[in-house]
Amino acid sequence: MLLSKALLLGCIACSIGFTTPVFAVSINKSLDVQQGYNFQPNTYKPLGFIKTLSIGDLALVADQYVIDPTSRPSPGGTGIYNYPVVAVLSNVQWDGSPVGDIFLTGRISTPNKAQLALLMGVIGKKVVAISFATYEYSTTTKTYYPSFASYQGSRPSYINPPTTTNVIYGLAKTFTVNTLPSTDVLGAPNYVFNITLSPTVSSSPQVFKIQTSPTSTQFQPWGLPQASIQPTELYAGELDLSKIFSMTF
Repeated sequence: MLLSKALLLGCIACSIGFTTPVFAVSINKSLDVQQGYNFQPNTYKPLGFIKTLSIGDLALVADQYVIDPTSRPSPGGTGIYNYPVVAVLSNVQWDGSPVGDIFLTGRISTPNKAQLALLMGVIGKKVVAISFATYEYSTTTKTYYPSFASYQGSRPSYINPPTTTNVIYGLAKTFTVNTLPSTDVLGAPNYVFNITLSPTVSSSPQVFKIQTSPTSTQFQPWGLPQASIQPTELYAGELDLSKIFSMTF
């Protein structure tokens, strides 16, 4: 029986020279916005943030201050809201394949909403530089750990900004911003923001870090090497799998 295309793509991670070869893992993280904005140390709900985000020449400001869940605030206390982020995430999805789109939904501030409104209708597959992480609670260690996060970026040769720690690169396929503010977070005016990222071509794939516990870690690639796959092939619908499996990293 022939393997499906999805299964073949899922096996790509096995051929990459990471410490522990693994099959591709799909991601669907539903995150608690209230916990992101108003962290409660004794609640233990999953949460996530976009830490940095640039779309083309527009760099959004990290102007929402939250609590870093890995800083272990005192139980029952309010913690210190000194961790700047661009967005508080509510959902992240990815099918786990190197050519699969990544969908992120979150909340941004009023100034950033105004900045993004200027790009509406002229997105045109702009290069995106983004760093983000989702967090989940371990009942074993009684700490939060990053369950899915951007880990290592490979900058496309046709853009100039230098690589920054934990920033990965993609193409802004679509994005939307609500025109009316959300009303479920008191004291923090915010707008629902959605962005779909497609893989871009660079010297090596982007890398995500995936954890199912504080001690169980794997790394998964996204995107295709510039030397092996041409940009037009990313959108051709059908990929030459022989090229993918012959790639070296």
